[in-house]
Amino acid sequence: MINIKDKNTDLLFIADIFHAYEIQMKYPNTAVIYDTNKDMAVKSRIKVMNKSKGTNTLIVGSHTPFYKPVTWK
Repeated sequence: MINIKDKNTDLLFIADIFHAYEIQMKYPNTAVIYDTNKDMAVKSRIKVMNKSKGTNTLIVGSHTPFYKPVTWK
């Protein structure tokens, strides 16, 4: 995860926090084979989701269905 900030913008590159974005957004407790530490992966995913939802933080990642940054409502 990489967080880039300036005075007016906050961009969060979530990298591999999600592997199956559509499923893990609905069910963040879902771990996949690529999560080498499943408990830590789930905790990290939930932490990022809780911290970022409802903010103006722009989010993009490796395994997301979008290529332009979005905000999580």
